[in-house]
Amino acid sequence: MNSIQKLEIWSEQHQNKWFDVSRIALGLMLHFKGLMFIYHTAYLQRLLSAGFGIEDTLFIAQSIAFLHLITGTLLIIGMGTRLCSAIMLPVVIVGLFFLGSYGEGNVLPDIVLTVIVILLLVTSFIYGSGKFSVTHYIQKSRRGRLRITAEPEKG
Repeated sequence: MNSIQKLEIWSEQHQNKWFDVSRIALGLMLHFKGLMFIYHTAYLQRLLSAGFGIEDTLFIAQSIAFLHLITGTLLIIGMGTRLCSAIMLPVVIVGLFFLGSYGEGNVLPDIVLTVIVILLLVTSFIYGSGKFSVTHYIQKSRRGRLRITAEPEKG
């Protein structure tokens, strides 16, 4: 049994409804931040050009906004939670570094929010999707179909 399967078994035994609420709140925060990155692409480009020294940062800025939108949406519905958390964790950590180093104005509230998002990403990676998710619904319905088809036909 590999470590992901052990983690899934452990998280199912220690699941709480508050983890579902925190996963949905995390997804909403990431989705909202993706929308903010779309609306303020110029600020994100300035932040990236100051950090990397690249002139044309539009593709990177759009990729970051797209990642936030997609992973936020998937976290809200509870599909691929561990994968989304694993993808977003390095992005948010690098964002925290650039925000602290090259941010304009008072960045302390953004830094605090980013640290909270990092903690929620780690929690979502550990606990997974939870009972109130599309993943749980799909697994539950698949198990139901397997039980029905596993019975021998009469007649």
